[in-house]
Amino acid sequence: MGRWSIAAGALCFLVMMAGGPGPAAAPPSRFILVYVSAWNCPYCREWEVHTQPNWERAPERRHVDFRIVKTPYFSRVDEDRYWPEDIRWIRDSLQITKGTPRFILAIDRGIVLHRFGASSWDKDVYPLIQRLVTEKTSP
Repeated sequence: MGRWSIAAGALCFLVMMAGGPGPAAAPPSRFILVYVSAWNCPYCREWEVHTQPNWERAPERRHVDFRIVKTPYFSRVDEDRYWPEDIRWIRDSLQITKGTPRFILAIDRGIVLHRFGASSWDKDVYPLIQRLVTEKTSP
């Protein structure tokens, strides 16, 4: 038996005697922000030109998985080909079929906020993200 086998056996024995590795730490929350936009939406273009650049530079941005769903028409935003497969559950649970701009914040596969209209960004969406990220990162 080699040195490594003895060391591994000793380590297993110590872990077993201590009652196992202990409880696993909870994984960090995963924030997903979905922005639903349309090429024929003037309000979307306005948000993308004037607000999105500031969001991309915001300190909270690095804590959020920001996903953009961009469709040709605001009257039809539910087609699978525009929604990444891993976030279709958001569209399906909210039964989204039309309307842009739209913001949806999900945390750990639960929808926390769903707002329609560009003005909702400053009024509801960004303030909530700021608060949640602050809570997440505070000691």
